[in-house]
Order: sequence, then C-alpha cells, then structure tokens
Amino acid sequence: MEIETVELSEIDLAGAIQLRVDGENTDAVDDYARALERGEVLPNPKAVRCEDGTLILYGGNQTIAAYRRAGITECQVEVTPGDRDLANWLASAENTSHG
Repeated sequence: MEIETVELSEIDLAGAIQLRVDGENTDAVDDYARALERGEVLPNPKAVRCEDGTLILYGGNQTIAAYRRAGITECQVEVTPGDRDLANWLASAENTSHG
C-alpha cells in the first residue's frame, strides 16, 4: 500500500465497488464536504491500481463524493497494486469491518 496524490478524474468511478445496498449517503457526503470546506482532513479513500493504470475505488466512495461536492480536484489515496478481483476482496473486507 502506498499513499498517492490522485486527481479525482483518474479514479474509475463507473467501475468503483460500492457494496452498500442504499448507495450514496447524501447526508454523510454533505457533512464531509462541509468538513473539507472547514479545512478538516478526512480518512484517505482506498483504491487498487491495475496493471493498465486504472484506479478502482474500493473504499471511501462517500469521501470521494464529498471532495467533488466541495470542488476539490485531488486527494490522498491509499493505493494497492492489483486487479478487480483484489479490489472486490478488499471491498468485502472493508464492508465487514465497518458496515
């Protein structure tokens, strides 16, 4: 795992793994966006970088949405080399640890 500064446009949101049945929590995204606007630091989103360079988000979907809502174009991301299978496994592990 490595921390990288990533342009949000680099993250493949269409391929992002979202295990939550209810999808985006707009209240949480609004709260996070306001926190960012106050200068607070959020936990780093997590992604897998595939061999072709694609970044698959597996943790921090609400955080990425908050950065976008706050007009921020880049953030620190925990990046792990791998593939979609690893991203799916890591997403399941993330979901198990905090729902």
